[in-house]
Formats: sequence, structure tokens, C-alpha cells
Amino acid sequence: MNDLLLIGMPAWDHNIPSHALGYVAGIVKNSGWICRVADLNIRIYRLVSQEYRKHWETERPSTLWLNRQEADGFYEKYRIDIEKMLRESAEGHSCDLIGFTVNECSRWLTLKASKFLKQLQPTIPTLFGGPDCFRLEYGTRFFEEDGAPDVICLGEAENSLEQYLQEFEATRKHHTSVRVLFTGREARS
Repeated sequence: MNDLLLIGMPAWDHNIPSHALGYVAGIVKNSGWICRVADLNIRIYRLVSQEYRKHWETERPSTLWLNRQEADGFYEKYRIDIEKMLRESAEGHSCDLIGFTVNECSRWLTLKASKFLKQLQPTIPTLFGGPDCFRLEYGTRFFEEDGAPDVICLGEAENSLEQYLQEFEATRKHHTSVRVLFTGREARS
């Protein structure tokens, strides 16, 4: 049976799990795959100092998450712990794909996490989806970044993810013919 590791990085509300992770996990399971979820948002919130917890508490997004340099500084400060969580999530079981759900506030930490996992397990393709992947958001610019995904879902997962997983299962290639999913090469052409 195929296995997808689904990861959520900070930040969103620390009081409840991300509904996006549960929603996507349901699609994956309905596709006949195993889906393991790593909600690192809550785990990292519990790890950080009181000084940093305030960045989860604001009514509008904290600049910590929106500013690349600030997010990079946060990642560096907690690098050992974050990478330990990522390693434990990825190495505990074999997986066929690694997926990230990405919003505007998780963009920079997701790229850092993706880069780390690509170094750790370079043969496993990565897939980004979520609101920050839509065409009018960060979208295909992710392909220009260090830690870029192999595939991006530029639309709603419920309209495409199951089809993509079936195609991947049949071909074992991350390249796709599914309409709203793109690889870096396809996005540039």
C-alpha cells in the first residue's frame, strides 16, 4: 500500500489542529493510500519560549511568519529540534510521497523543511498544496526556491489529488497529466 507523509508547519491557531491536514488526509485515505500526519505547528508551539509563543497569538499574521529573514532566524534558533521532528516523522516509516499544506504564514518554514527532507530522503518526491500554492498567491514561484517541491497543486485538492495519487501509483513518477498539478518543468513552459 502506498504511503503519504503530510506535514503542516507553523503557523496557524495553536489551539486546534489544522482542518486542512485532516481534510487532505481524508482525500488521501479515500484514494486507498495510507496517510500519516505530522502537525508540526502545534509541536513547535509547545517547544518554543514564551517570547516566541506570542507570534501564534496575534489577531493578524505576525511578521515573524511573513518576513523571510525573521522566519529563517526562527528556524535557525530551533533548527535542531525542528529537524529532529522532521527526521522522526520521515524516517519512522517508509513513504512514497511527502506532502505539505502551505499557507502564507507557513511558506518560509515549509521551504526550509522541504529542503531538509530532500537532503534526508532525496528520492521521495514532495508535493505542495494549500492556499499559498494558488496561482494568485505564491503559486509557481515555489519552483524558484531552495527546497522547491517536485509538484504543486495550484487548485483545490478535492478536484485533483485522488487522480494524481492514482496516476503516481501507476507510473511511480511525480510528473503528471492532472490539470491543476504542475512540476517545475511544466510551470516554466
